[in-house]
Amino acid sequence: MAKNVLILDDTMTAIGDAIRALNGTEAKMRPRDMPDAIKAGGGGDLKAMIERSADRITIPDNVTKIGSYAFANWDTLNYVKIGKNVTEIGYKAFEACSSLYYVWIPKSVKNIGISAFEISGTNARRMALYEGTYDSWQDVDVGGNNTSLSPTRYNCVDNGDGTVIGTWRTSGGLFGNNNLVAYIGTDANVTIGPTGANGKPWEGISGEAFNRCNVETVTFDDEGRRAIFSEIQAYAFDHCQQLTTVRFNLTDAPNKIATNAFETCNALTDIYVSWAEGAVSGAPWGATSANIHYNGEE
Repeated sequence: MAKNVLILDDTMTAIGDAIRALNGTEAKMRPRDMPDAIKAGGGGDLKAMIERSADRITIPDNVTKIGSYAFANWDTLNYVKIGKNVTEIGYKAFEACSSLYYVWIPKSVKNIGISAFEISGTNARRMALYEGTYDSWQDVDVGGNNTSLSPTRYNCVDNGDGTVIGTWRTSGGLFGNNNLVAYIGTDANVTIGPTGANGKPWEGISGEAFNRCNVETVTFDDEGRRAIFSEIQAYAFDHCQQLTTVRFNLTDAPNKIATNAFETCNALTDIYVSWAEGAVSGAPWGATSANIHYNGEE
């Protein structure tokens, strides 16, 4: 079977139906004719999916299996959210997707095929956002050559605003229940309030939560509630190459900010904090080119 073929149960039929609805026709079409038909109807998202130019995709909930080579060699793909009824991810389904970093895996998944996420080189890493528990992940049959998949985030809940709530696992065990474990949004300027969408106060920012994001400014604002981010862990903002400004508008200083929280944020020039110098050790927390503005001073 040739690579680069989308094999998602009835997805090709569903795409064809969507194109026919877009163009007001009932005519049958071949897959190779679909991009032009979509373009004619103005359906840019479908066109991007078929031509593999999209960087983010969501696999619909009516899909139950992702077939072999389904998304292999999709160079621009950065984030994929797998639908809640998928039980199997096939052989080399996401092989050699050189830009893929974030993978949302529902708790319905029971089998991940050999080399499904295989990749080599400097970007050989996938951040798995797993909807199930740590214990349920142990029951998933993960085939060989999937070492790039990093299931260290569990109980994940998509807030719908780009933030993901979950539990972060380290070598020391599971950390918290209400961490900001990932930012999967697309906004350049991000403000994080005192609670997640579940209404519970944030406990901390997990390691690599904003890793490789394209954010430019990030503001943390507890709105005077004195309950937000007791700890910001290692590499939380690692490789955020466009990040220039971070603001902490907090009633209380975090208990800890890792000394490498802002490592490789080469454009970061200003960190504004609401606490006094020395209240949180380790400044500038890996942001070697940044100015730290204490006590809320501009």
